[in-house]
Amino acid sequence: MSALYATMKQTMEAALFAEPDDEATHRAYADWLQEHGEASDQARGEFIRLQLALEESTLTPSQRETLRQREQQLLDAHQREWLGELAPFLLEGEVPAWQAAQQGFETFPVFTTTRPSWLPEGEPHEATPQPVPFTFRRGWLDVIHLPLLSLYLARVLKRSPAVALLHTLTIDAVADYGDPAPLPEDNVPEGMHSVGLGPLVGAPFLANLRRFRLGPDDGDDYRMYNCHIHAKIISPLIAQMGRIEELYLFANGYDVNAVFTSPSLSRLRVLQLYHRGQVHRLHLLAANPAARNLTHLKIHPHNANAWYWNRDLDEPDGYRAEDGYLPLSVVRPFLRSPHFSQLRHLQLRCSSMGDEGVRELIAHGWLDRLETLDLRHGCITDAGAELLAAQPALRRLQALDLDRNALTPRGQAALEATGVKLRASNQQAPEQLADRYGGYLTEGEFE
Repeated sequence: MSALYATMKQTMEAALFAEPDDEATHRAYADWLQEHGEASDQARGEFIRLQLALEESTLTPSQRETLRQREQQLLDAHQREWLGELAPFLLEGEVPAWQAAQQGFETFPVFTTTRPSWLPEGEPHEATPQPVPFTFRRGWLDVIHLPLLSLYLARVLKRSPAVALLHTLTIDAVADYGDPAPLPEDNVPEGMHSVGLGPLVGAPFLANLRRFRLGPDDGDDYRMYNCHIHAKIISPLIAQMGRIEELYLFANGYDVNAVFTSPSLSRLRVLQLYHRGQVHRLHLLAANPAARNLTHLKIHPHNANAWYWNRDLDEPDGYRAEDGYLPLSVVRPFLRSPHFSQLRHLQLRCSSMGDEGVRELIAHGWLDRLETLDLRHGCITDAGAELLAAQPALRRLQALDLDRNALTPRGQAALEATGVKLRASNQQAPEQLADRYGGYLTEGEFE
């Protein structure tokens, strides 16, 4: 590759990275590769044009199938080269032997299968590496779903040109201590649990990321919530995601309030935060001009019995363990904010806002615009339920979740009479609400 060709290619790619959604720039890059590139780059140019053609809605089924077949032929012939250092991780799910030897382990599976049927119960077994789910779009890696992020894989991701336009990154689990020992350049703070995240700090591809999920989504059964990712550097990672649109953090150990104040949220529509053991200062989110495009906000904090983790940060500001991580004092300024006109789905679980919080919701017009409202694991009583039931706007809701509050059959009946799609089972008695070690504030985590 000549120096002139390399410079021109670099210039065109810089234009792509600056405007990744501009279809004309992708077409120009594809044309240039086909006209001036070597064999692999010419194939890449054809591949980009094929994928752009497949975005056309006017294709007949026959035309689409022909393009798909050629797309697969190009992938079979060239994807290993296009993936570069990521190829062994994504295609086989393991580190090549020579790289593994340098890192002090034999092979590091990214994804593991179930235990072999022929192996006797109780016998240890080595996991079998499997391919990692990934897709291309417009010739670049678009989606990667990592069942496990190792320290070594994070280093490769950070320097890989193949992920420059990555749209979606999902990480189910992160390797912990001894993966092997982090290097100084891995950006791992002393004592951090999930060391595999460290090298991603400063990774260029984060600037173009649109959808990021960290940690597994355990579903909707509060008895099954669990968190295995603890990392101080999550908020610095989010600060680099200037184009992020959907953010799902099933993790602990980071500063959630640094996320609320981040200027990187200007395109954010969906924010889901589970497991964090820290007072969620929603007034900071309300004051952040960058957060005003939110359509979904979903919060389910950690079990409040972990209050001691952040006592030194929360108690000097007047917060108390008996009020949990979503007290009325942080919910009220959020509900009074005029800046969330696009918010349609609100979830505030394990909150001690109670009936007074319901009054704030009603007084500030939230029922006029919300489509779903989830206040599960709270201390709302029949008084709050009857306030809601008296609002004609309640009937606009597609779903109302008041599971695990303090309603009696009277309050439930008032809500059911409105016709709203209601979830209100497993209500708690007053003595359960008052139980600091077993009440509603402890239903955010079961580690």
